[in-house]
Amino acid sequence: MTMSEHFIKMPTNSDETLLPFDNASIRARARHEKKRTQSKLCHQRRLCETFMQPFDNLIQMMISYSTAQITERLDRGRQVAEQLGKIGIVVAVITGFVAPLSLITGYYGMNVKEFTPEADLSLFDVWQIGTPIILVSVVGVTVLGLWILTGQKRLPTGTITG
Repeated sequence: MTMSEHFIKMPTNSDETLLPFDNASIRARARHEKKRTQSKLCHQRRLCETFMQPFDNLIQMMISYSTAQITERLDRGRQVAEQLGKIGIVVAVITGFVAPLSLITGYYGMNVKEFTPEADLSLFDVWQIGTPIILVSVVGVTVLGLWILTGQKRLPTGTITG
């Protein structure tokens, strides 16, 4: 049986009439189905675009939020690094003040015979000279630390404008 025999029914007796499945009606039906299918495809495409648009917007918002969040975290990290630098300076100044004092109190806090005037005079003479030097260095470090911490303007570095 050929293809046309499926679409066109031939009358078997005189009572049956020819059904309206000729070539023109088949072409018209095919055009109609083509238009209907194209219409459905356009409708489906519009539905897909309608459903995809919020997701595209959401993805763009997530990308921009991530960028903003990364920038914010980098700025916060920079601020923390600056604060840690300032704290490090304060700790260094305090250490410069406390370390010599702990050295002095550690040596003078011991009950030994060598640090008394009656003992070996050479060691006592060393401490008579060393104690003022240590005290002057403590005062100098304290003044220098306070000058750095208060942020006083520094002297110009030899630039001459003329």
